[in-house]
Amino acid sequence: MEKLSSVITAIKGKRIHQILPNLSYGDAISNYVIAIRGYLRSQGAESSIYVLNADDLVAGEGILFHKRKPQSQDILFYHHAIGSELTAWVAAHPGPKALIYHNITPYELYAPYFPDFANKLLAGRKELQAAAGDFQNALGVSDYNCRELGEYGFNEPRRLPLIIDPETFMSGAVDNDFLAKLRDGKKNILFTGRVAPHKCQTDLLEAFSWLRLVEPDVRLLIVGGHGEDLDPYYEEIKEKIRDFGLENHVLVTGKVSDEKFKACFAAADLYWSMSEHEGFGVPLIEAMWFDIPVFAYNSSAISETLGSAAFMFNDKNNMPALAATARILLNDETLRRKIIAAQQLRRRDFLPEKVYPYLEREVLRLVNSQ
Repeated sequence: MEKLSSVITAIKGKRIHQILPNLSYGDAISNYVIAIRGYLRSQGAESSIYVLNADDLVAGEGILFHKRKPQSQDILFYHHAIGSELTAWVAAHPGPKALIYHNITPYELYAPYFPDFANKLLAGRKELQAAAGDFQNALGVSDYNCRELGEYGFNEPRRLPLIIDPETFMSGAVDNDFLAKLRDGKKNILFTGRVAPHKCQTDLLEAFSWLRLVEPDVRLLIVGGHGEDLDPYYEEIKEKIRDFGLENHVLVTGKVSDEKFKACFAAADLYWSMSEHEGFGVPLIEAMWFDIPVFAYNSSAISETLGSAAFMFNDKNNMPALAATARILLNDETLRRKIIAAQQLRRRDFLPEKVYPYLEREVLRLVNSQ
């Protein structure tokens, strides 16, 4: 890695932009993009974010692509996670560019619920394969993603880890009224992330129903955005809650404020993930920063994210056994302390100061190719 002074000299005054389809408030990719822009600007670069769409809460962070586009000589980082008209445009960009791959959820997981969205996921993978020859620089936020890039024909993909700054989600006020309601004597199990088929909240509900047979004084918090009545997966979630008789024991919050988000983490006794596809897994690291033991299904990039710091399982078929393990993780203080101690070490690997050298390497590679 080159020294920081060399990086500043190389970057200062350069036009280094990022481009992605959507910028969403609280979204892991969006937070990553904003963090990269902050670093580039701190080194003296001119850096903007170009998007097709942006949530109202982050509308000021991005430039709408249809109103203004990067110039032909600009350096671009393109974030790919779904089918988009942007892929072909960036692939044809004559200036230096790198693709950053966040992985694409297998379309089969969405097809029964959201066929139109499933088609966008399938298109994203087809676009990835078609663009392989157009990007000399391909980056994955995990080794799991890099392996997929290699399978799609990208040459020597390199890892560019996500930047997870605890100050962005731990600082600031907590909703103390909501926290007090959660700290009512019940133990709280937490899962965060949008209500979506690949997150497998339905499996979590089934396992939780078994847990309540042996640990009745427990609550499940499912925190994340969802559709309304026309969302078939959300409807299935509500149906499962009724079928398992969990109406008074499960709280599906939808999107929450930052203050309530922190309250959920502050009140949690266990973070339990049944997700079957993660290109990385930011909420797992967030849970580590709140000193919550993590219990997670070992799929996709989850084992790479957690390292040896958390309690993972490879089989979801034996729900009573998973419930029994969750009960141990809720009550065995010696085991909990060991897991938390390991997580306190692992979480530091994604701090900004640990990731910036990777980013500096890639920026210098692109600057030097001009």
